[in-house]
Amino acid sequence: MAKDGGRFIKVINPKILSFGKRTKRYFEGCLSTPNIWGEVKRYTTIKVSYRDKEGKTITATLRGIPAWIFQHEIDHLNGTLFQDRVLEQKGKFYKFTGKDKAGADIFEEITLP
Repeated sequence: MAKDGGRFIKVINPKILSFGKRTKRYFEGCLSTPNIWGEVKRYTTIKVSYRDKEGKTITATLRGIPAWIFQHEIDHLNGTLFQDRVLEQKGKFYKFTGKDKAGADIFEEITLP
């Protein structure tokens, strides 16, 4: 999991203990399925528990991007991909098709089989 400043921290036996009240739609992709993207609604604040590399139990409240990443990775541990979330939330899928002349990303709406 990434931490402020771009450092990565190791988390062992991660758990989400509780969810905040607010959600936000994130434009999400995954290395498991390159170039496929979709909007996923996730909680903006979560309370988590995990063990660090020394085995110490850590309890923390995550907000914003760290909360989003934690939820995405917990989904993987539970056998869920972001595409499953897009489908259950009746969202749309997009494929990255390249960049335009100005260097902006181009996405094309697609239907997954």
